[in-house]
Amino acid sequence: MARAGTPPGGYPLKTQDQTGVLSSGQRSAGSFNASAPVYRMAADGAVPIQNGTVVFTKGSAIAATLAAPTAAQEGTIMRFVTGSAFAHVLTATALIDNGVTGGSKSAWTAAAFLGSSLTLLAYNLKWTVLNFNLGAIA
Repeated sequence: MARAGTPPGGYPLKTQDQTGVLSSGQRSAGSFNASAPVYRMAADGAVPIQNGTVVFTKGSAIAATLAAPTAAQEGTIMRFVTGSAFAHVLTATALIDNGVTGGSKSAWTAAAFLGSSLTLLAYNLKWTVLNFNLGAIA
């Protein structure tokens, strides 16, 4: 029988408060919390790898690029949201794993609506899709 705080598989649970601090006192790199930073991107270019949300606000379709995460960046969670109604493109050449056969994908093209979004987790030197709303991953 598992003891309190341990799921049936035997792995101890780590809890976190709303600031993303684990019960062990460590900061959770991939915490979803209200204090996660929001960055506005209004011009084409490279996206810095850091926890938080990137809102594409350019007045036409943006051409953004995302590099491979390093081993030290594993666990980083990045969210991308359209803040302007254009078919923004995020390119991460052969780095996006979305659970579909055919290997890693290279780009997310947002639907040309406000609120199209993509959430990625840095894992194993690539980007794993946690969630996406509208658009296409190819």
